[in-house]
Amino acid sequence: MPLDNYFFKADNVFMTHNQYNSYNLEVEFKMYLESKNYGSATVKNYLADLKSFFLWDAENFETTQGMNSIEKSMEILLSNEHLEEYIDSLRSSGKPISSINRSMSTLRKFSSFCISQGWITTNSAKQVDNLSKLPTDAAVKEALIASFQKELVHQKMSTSSRKNYLMDAREYLHITSSLT
Repeated sequence: MPLDNYFFKADNVFMTHNQYNSYNLEVEFKMYLESKNYGSATVKNYLADLKSFFLWDAENFETTQGMNSIEKSMEILLSNEHLEEYIDSLRSSGKPISSINRSMSTLRKFSSFCISQGWITTNSAKQVDNLSKLPTDAAVKEALIASFQKELVHQKMSTSSRKNYLMDAREYLHITSSLT
């Protein structure tokens, strides 16, 4: 369906758009969230996350550029594969897990919005699980060192021997982590 004269229904109000772009989608998504009585902080965060997602897509895939079919664009943009690539890029950029999970919540809600508009039929974002908050490598290493130190104390090792063993263990963990 061409986007000229394309109508969609949002809370019993028909709107028409001559052209879709990410800005129009953000505005419509904001109206959707507000109609669902989300708080202003939640709406602000969801819109920021959605904008980041659109920017990532524009830099990497340009799915949202020149949308000639909103349905096809949303199908590609919100596909499992595309969402997994987005999560991978967020992880590799060092974004905190809690922020990545919030981004996924945003995309789940945005997918629900797209379903309400009739642009897609399934919410693929619901099939993408949140990341678990696993301990960082440094926290795991320190836990190993603490456990090792406890064992050395249990074996009644002298202070100087414990110090040397712990120094060797830290060096070993440092070397092995730099090899991966």
